[in-house]
Amino acid sequence: MKSMVTNKFELLCGIKAEKIEPDILRYEIPKDLHISLAVIKELWEFGNSLFPDKKRKVLGIFNSNFTPSREAADFMVGLKRSEKIAAEAFCIDSGVLRLMTNFYLKVKKPIIPSKVFEDEKKAMAWLNSIE
Repeated sequence: MKSMVTNKFELLCGIKAEKIEPDILRYEIPKDLHISLAVIKELWEFGNSLFPDKKRKVLGIFNSNFTPSREAADFMVGLKRSEKIAAEAFCIDSGVLRLMTNFYLKVKKPIIPSKVFEDEKKAMAWLNSIE
């Protein structure tokens, strides 16, 4: 069962999400998680509930060995998300996964400004530089 406490949320699969600034949603994907479309959509709905009337920036923290389904990855770069998300930073601890994610973003060319980082502080600085 999922639990919601003010601005924090935890999914059954261990994803934690919270509003960390007036316009930033932070979520953390645990190690070795297969990310399905259903999980991404639940996270999407939670973000919409926290930011109902404005676009948000998103900071995703990915721990080693996450694997998104093709449908989840396609949803992440889709047009629908651009209506509610101003920018998205991915903080990934694995060099190989950072390389793969950068390649995916270059091929898919998401509408939302997106960037991959190793360091969360640099990711936050980039998000805060986006209007």
